[in-house]
Amino acid sequence: MRNLTEVFAGMIWGKPIPLELPPELRPVLSAALHAVAETLRATDDGPPDSAPFDAAVVAVEAILHGMQELGAGTTSLSPTAAIVIDLKRILVALRPGTERDSEDPPSPVV
Repeated sequence: MRNLTEVFAGMIWGKPIPLELPPELRPVLSAALHAVAETLRATDDGPPDSAPFDAAVVAVEAILHGMQELGAGTTSLSPTAAIVIDLKRILVALRPGTERDSEDPPSPVV
């Protein structure tokens, strides 16, 4: 969470370093953050359900797709890439808890 917090602080307050998030990526980033948050809530709410996890994986992939479509310079996309990495780390950490008892094959976190 610390890395994610530092990226957001850089985008909002310019500290520890000023960062910019392309406006075109803000909607997909918001959707991914909400989807990952829903996955976190679902792990606390009872029996494992892979639907929130699968939705979060798709939402994070949408960020990567948006980055490719935007094709902006490395500097402007680096905060977004950092956020994607952090969200993927969260999903990797959650995957065993959501799929441990499932008979279906694990969902990919790409």
